[in-house]
Amino acid sequence: MSFEKKSQKKIFLMGGVGNQLFQIARAYQYRLDGKNSCLLHLGKKKNLIYKLINFTDHDIWLNIEELSSSLDVPYREINNYDVFRLFIIFLKKKLGFNSYFDKEYFDLKGNILNINLSKIDVGYFQTLNHVSKESLLTVADKTVQVLDINNEVEVSDFAVHIRGEKFHGARRETPSKLQPIDGLQISEYCKKEDLSYRIVTNDVDYVASIFPDFNEKSIYKGKSALDDFIFLLSSKNLFISNSTFTVWAALCSEHKNIESIFAPKDFFFEELFEVSKLSL
Repeated sequence: MSFEKKSQKKIFLMGGVGNQLFQIARAYQYRLDGKNSCLLHLGKKKNLIYKLINFTDHDIWLNIEELSSSLDVPYREINNYDVFRLFIIFLKKKLGFNSYFDKEYFDLKGNILNINLSKIDVGYFQTLNHVSKESLLTVADKTVQVLDINNEVEVSDFAVHIRGEKFHGARRETPSKLQPIDGLQISEYCKKEDLSYRIVTNDVDYVASIFPDFNEKSIYKGKSALDDFIFLLSSKNLFISNSTFTVWAALCSEHKNIESIFAPKDFFFEELFEVSKLSL
């Protein structure tokens, strides 16, 4: 496959791993369609850029460079000209001008839109109007390969991801707060199906307030975000929240022996894969 450098699309890697996986899928989408693309990481300029655009810094627990290489997508550090272009995009976005931020790639019929007006891409790219299911699943498959998960990983009957209010940096338009009814439904479903559930969360007090049968053994205590991610994608059944972290765990779990994926009623990523809803 040959590409012309002059038509190269530059996709900026920003945010946590969940956001960056969508951005990688965007870059890979161009490669699928015979176009040149390149991933730009912020490198030493990250702290300065995040302060300028008011982004929250997150721990990057996945080897993004290895993943990019496995997808045959070039990966390099941002240069000063790229920083200037990035700043202009966010400035235009803040002022309400057309900034080409989070531009859709497909129309409602699945046809590719003309988005060649800008050679750089900045955004979340979290719908099927931004990336195809093929691109998402390929990135998920390569992510599982990069993680190199061994057979000693703990497997849960029913893993639950709940991001509490202590989480900093969540996008305002994708809240993931559950209600006591959600905890009750999960508990009742597991009793009915004779399953034990384990919860991955950043806010144990919040979880205790919504689960009627909560106890400390219900919490999975991973040593890192990577541990939590592998635990979630390795479960037999999975309840996910409105979080890109857990969305990608679910996408990656489709490459393993997942039985069912459950989501809250206000789930924002339903189009990406088949989910079930719990009800009493």
